[in-house]
Amino acid sequence: MNNGVIDLEPIYAAFFALVSGANAPVWTDPSTGNPTTFAVQSRVPRDWAQLTQGQLPALFQEELPFEIAPAITTVQARSKYTLRVDLVVIVSSAGAKQPVGQETQIPSRELNLAITGLLRAVAPEQPGQKQNLGGLVDSVVATGKVERAAGLPGAGTQLSIAVVPFTILTI
Repeated sequence: MNNGVIDLEPIYAAFFALVSGANAPVWTDPSTGNPTTFAVQSRVPRDWAQLTQGQLPALFQEELPFEIAPAITTVQARSKYTLRVDLVVIVSSAGAKQPVGQETQIPSRELNLAITGLLRAVAPEQPGQKQNLGGLVDSVVATGKVERAAGLPGAGTQLSIAVVPFTILTI
């Protein structure tokens, strides 16, 4: 913080570091029993229709508009920032291409596993504690409606997509 102004970039970078690289969530593919993680992780959102099969599952971070308000309404010297970040999960799903009643790949199953992995990756290490990005912020929480869509065409197969909203609060 410099003269009450928060440096945004380290916050967004630290948040992305929680869910990417060596920290990327790993889940078990129910069809194969193999561990799975994101093939692509990026802070540059992409058009899902442009992704190739080898780029799935994919994770993108989208930084949204944020709010700045006085930390104490009667004292204008310090500001509180409320940052919003969406994590976009895109997985391959051939569920609707299978014979009715004989589906072995459920479109929402891998999506559910990936979302759960993200939520665990962002959760604090100790129950009852806050995720604070190593002291950069007051708290990070998943909050809001998780948008989902399954059976979208793309990448030579069908895609399932989820948008998981997070709020980052600085004080």
